[in-house]
Amino acid sequence: HEDRPGARHLLAEVPDRVEMPQAEAHFNRGCLWLEQGNSDAAKADFTAYTLRRPHDVDGWLKLGSAQLQASETLACERSFQEALRLSPKNPEALNALGLAQLQRRRPSDAALCFAAALKSQPDYRPALLNFATVSLQYLHDPAGALARYRDYLVLRPRSAEYEAVKLLA
Repeated sequence: HEDRPGARHLLAEVPDRVEMPQAEAHFNRGCLWLEQGNSDAAKADFTAYTLRRPHDVDGWLKLGSAQLQASETLACERSFQEALRLSPKNPEALNALGLAQLQRRRPSDAALCFAAALKSQPDYRPALLNFATVSLQYLHDPAGALARYRDYLVLRPRSAEYEAVKLLA
């Protein structure tokens, strides 16, 4: 937001310039704010969105992500838990809850969340990498980390992180 002079002005006008229901305008603008790193503005828009669309899992995931970006771990846990209430095996919500646990310095709980995300969707790349990282750096389990990195390397199509992960495996 600060590095792009016109971004704040353009983002503030989204609801007026784009014809769409107000809830969707909040969601779209919140995504832009989140991408710009403005977690406070993103939280405001995603809060407005979830008030209008309380049963939308994506709204709760985005609100939780903005709260996580702002280091509001208790708030983001509540948002991710709400997403899980609506979609109990959602790998994105489980992975994000793991990141919140890690931010609270609870790597064992984070690992359980990442494992649950992988149980729900074994090829979910973010959970594989997060589980491997937590296993190696926090749980001192290099064998477990290596297994997760290898699981990641067999996924197709290859991701942008493939070469970096290959160096670790």
